[in-house]
Amino acid sequence: MKIMRIAAGLLAGALVVASCGGGSGSSDTTERTRNTATASPFSNRVIFMSGLTDDGLTKIFQYTFNSLAVPTITELFSAPVGADVGVADISYASSSNTLFWAMQDGNDLKVMSLMPGSGGAPVTHYTIANAHPFALATQGNGSIAWSGQTTSSPQVWFGHTDGRPETMFRSASASSLIMNRSVGSIAYGAEGYSILTYMPAMSRSRLTHSVASTYGRPILFDTPGNLLYYVTEFSSGTNSVVRVTPRGTDSPVLVASASKRVISMSMTSDGSLFWADGPRPTMGDPLTPSTITWVNPADPTDTQEYSPDSPLSITSIWVVEPPVQVTDAAVHGEPYINSELYCMPAFDGDPVDIRSSGNYVAWEVQWFRNGELIPDATIAQLEPTEPGRYKCTSNASNIAGYVSITTPEIEVIDPSATTTTIEPTGSGSGASSTTVAAAPAPVAYKSISVKWSYSSVAKVLTASFKKVSGARTYGMAVTGATKKSVKCTTSGTKVTCKVTLKKGKNSITINARNAAKVIVAQKKASKTVK
Repeated sequence: MKIMRIAAGLLAGALVVASCGGGSGSSDTTERTRNTATASPFSNRVIFMSGLTDDGLTKIFQYTFNSLAVPTITELFSAPVGADVGVADISYASSSNTLFWAMQDGNDLKVMSLMPGSGGAPVTHYTIANAHPFALATQGNGSIAWSGQTTSSPQVWFGHTDGRPETMFRSASASSLIMNRSVGSIAYGAEGYSILTYMPAMSRSRLTHSVASTYGRPILFDTPGNLLYYVTEFSSGTNSVVRVTPRGTDSPVLVASASKRVISMSMTSDGSLFWADGPRPTMGDPLTPSTITWVNPADPTDTQEYSPDSPLSITSIWVVEPPVQVTDAAVHGEPYINSELYCMPAFDGDPVDIRSSGNYVAWEVQWFRNGELIPDATIAQLEPTEPGRYKCTSNASNIAGYVSITTPEIEVIDPSATTTTIEPTGSGSGASSTTVAAAPAPVAYKSISVKWSYSSVAKVLTASFKKVSGARTYGMAVTGATKKSVKCTTSGTKVTCKVTLKKGKNSITINARNAAKVIVAQKKASKTVK
């Protein structure tokens, strides 16, 4: 049995983001023990991995690591390979707990899926006759993109888990695909000496980056950092992970060098990068046992390697972390009875190919008043009917773990309350009047003049306005189709708030608060996305 080990000096740069990326049917689950002197980056992670064995099988495993980096290993899928490729690429959707993969089955390319832990059989979504697979990508909304080689040409297809017919939207050799909901339904791919961005809905593509030499298989996009990572072609016993600015003119920056072919990459919310070395599908690379490498973005010389207990010549990996808190937990809304409060979930739940592999399966809400649970108050919105101190707890879970976060309390008042004086009863020199203080009057909101802009392609709503006198913090809460709250950014005297909207009617509220977290200004709007 191999142990976790530190490998220093492997990298020469920092990196950031996303995913590359399949499951099925048996249940060989075992517990293994490892020596871990320090906290491991593999702790509390789930790593799905596909690959080939030296006895002629293609397999998919689920490695569930506990807090001590001890894995429980479950074999999800196994099938004979023969001279065929087997499983080429995998992609996991936390929102539906579904593992997708593209594989070659005889002479056919198949797109399949399985719900880990459900005990169900694999589902075949699409079959392309006389073709073999290259890459696969999915979205939480059920969209699937995959690429492969037919007898006539390399092609890229687009489909959906609802069974609609596949659409071949690009005749190209796409060795790696990523789908990004945050900028619309877009699949990213690579061909020739170029990395391209495909937009299936618009039936067009654009150049993202021209590669100096032929690219390797995996690519990653760091959306918030506006960075592109890709792997150079394996040549003379080595290849490199490099980064550039998409559509920029900067030269590639070396991130890491590897003496084996980097075959698949995945990234977690803190920017940590995991990659696996392995064979290139259809190219006849030798089936040598693979290693998964992790790098700390804060110290690129700090790396660790993991050798799977079941020796596997890896073709693809996908790393899942527990739900990740991306914003401060808070209650938004007007702090008055019969007004709407909103419990900000504080989690990132949409797989949008940013720095998060921890997309949750489900999140739950529970409201409290004066520390007491409010029965049946288990949705994000609440209309308080009596004054008090209100807070909410939001719980998120996925295949890798469970997280619970409680917001600070917010004081809800009755604006109609008045000051009353209770006259003393009886007589005598000791009698006195008792004054009951009224709830403070509603805040006189200052007006906010907002400039709104909306990108129909990216579905991003932007609000820009000047800083509000007396305000210290700014936030934007969205209810309806989109249930999300975001922090706004400031630059000079300008405030900017951005949010990605979902299909349907969205109600937007901008709040400006003072140092005491009292709302001093507010602006409401609505936007329907079709």
